[in-house]
Amino acid sequence: MKIEIKKQTVNFKPEPQEKTSLVFSNTFEKYMLAISRFRLKFKSDHHVRRIGVNLAANAVINEALSYTAGLTLFDTSDNFLDEGAIDVCAVACVGVDDPELMLLANQTPGEANPRYKSRKISVPGINSFELTYENNKDHHVKVISADTYLKDTSTDGKISMSAEMWDASNNHAIADNMSHCYLGYEGSSKKLWTKPFKLKNDETMEVEHKKKQCGIMISGFYVSYSDGKDHHLKEIEVGAKLEASGNNCRVVGCLTLDDSSSHYKKDSSYVKGFVFGYDDSL
Repeated sequence: MKIEIKKQTVNFKPEPQEKTSLVFSNTFEKYMLAISRFRLKFKSDHHVRRIGVNLAANAVINEALSYTAGLTLFDTSDNFLDEGAIDVCAVACVGVDDPELMLLANQTPGEANPRYKSRKISVPGINSFELTYENNKDHHVKVISADTYLKDTSTDGKISMSAEMWDASNNHAIADNMSHCYLGYEGSSKKLWTKPFKLKNDETMEVEHKKKQCGIMISGFYVSYSDGKDHHLKEIEVGAKLEASGNNCRVVGCLTLDDSSSHYKKDSSYVKGFVFGYDDSL
């Protein structure tokens, strides 16, 4: 087994969708595409009609993984996304294939399948979601959240997803266009590893591996305003990043929720997911 991890930041201004690719050192068949962080921003604060993030693999061409990244944010008064970014992490099994390794992207949640049955490594992550208030109306935001979770049955495993947005007047958004990624491994090698995290903004977790050997996939988050009320939205950021820490690295939580009137995210807001890596020396 040989694993390569590639990372890329896709910036959006002014277009909310971007096609790009990540190039590996050799050809490959198995791959996973994960979101590490996303950021969406209005030029000034507004109500929200729809918000969404999308990361979709398109094709494998020789050593390159082609994919589309998209962000959605608008109200009902023609105010749209001003700028944003997605941090993308791609993983590929290059060279010799390994039947014990499972790498998947853009899977439909809620489908029972033996391939999701718990393994030594078995972790899901978010690829896409959209949240839309009903009846073509826009509203304030009180909470935005999403989650993925794996559950075993006697014969299968099932990965479910949820996403929510609501205000303080009992207006709830409809979640759709949801998809997830998956990293699974049942072999004996210790070269591939994962470590879960749940972090608040600027909270850190140390990792005893070098930064270039690591990647991040987010599997869920919860952000709300600090006063418990609903407000306009100007900017939202959710995810985590890797920083060098001596000879190793650390994971840092990245969370923002604010308007233009000094209302900010609640301190208990969090992002969760997995840091993973491949160390050929193990």
